[in-house]
Amino acid sequence: MKSAFLAKVSHELRTAIQRILGFGELLDSAPLSEAHRGWLAALRSHGDIMLRLVNDLIDLGALQSGAFRLEPRPVGLRPLVEECAAALRPAASAKGLLLQTEFSPDLPLWVRVDGVRLRQILLNLLNNAVKFTPVGRVAFLVRPQGNGQIEFVIADTGPGIPPALRPRLFQPFARLDPAAGGGSGLGLALVQGLCGVMGGTVHLADGGGEGATFVVRLPLADNRAP
Repeated sequence: MKSAFLAKVSHELRTAIQRILGFGELLDSAPLSEAHRGWLAALRSHGDIMLRLVNDLIDLGALQSGAFRLEPRPVGLRPLVEECAAALRPAASAKGLLLQTEFSPDLPLWVRVDGVRLRQILLNLLNNAVKFTPVGRVAFLVRPQGNGQIEFVIADTGPGIPPALRPRLFQPFARLDPAAGGGSGLGLALVQGLCGVMGGTVHLADGGGEGATFVVRLPLADNRAP
């Protein structure tokens, strides 16, 4: 009953938010003062945040109920990874962080995967790394592991995650640092759920030093034909 209620309410909320954002798009073409344009930008920004939260709730509900469906197809692996890094590079630059990407030379050019969901996994982890790293860098490494496995490693130079908090790391709505603001506590739970439904894993590696290192391993078959 709880899952059904959450799914129903989330879909209703998404419809309402999409309509609000639609009216915001209409206002964008209207003659507005500078102050009004600032208000409109704020409306759209907060509306996007609400829409992402509702979409996360819908995805989490589908994962928990077993109703989640993937849509795998041939995807260029390196362009997808570079697109994810490019999306977070402005936020990293604004904080003075270096966002580095490194690709193993023997990566397959094409893999068969649900590209939307792979982006969702990588963007969640990259966003967390940038958000919780005050100085230094974020490193993003992609390499094959044999048997059709691809490993994605996202490491930062932030404060890391204390051992006492690690058991809660992938629990829904668990916010490890409420003082940081933003976040609903759904991101890592979604990452774990998506990795699981894709036949892979995600874990926090023991880096032995500062920062946090997340490792995602997914079975992505080499698909050379686009």
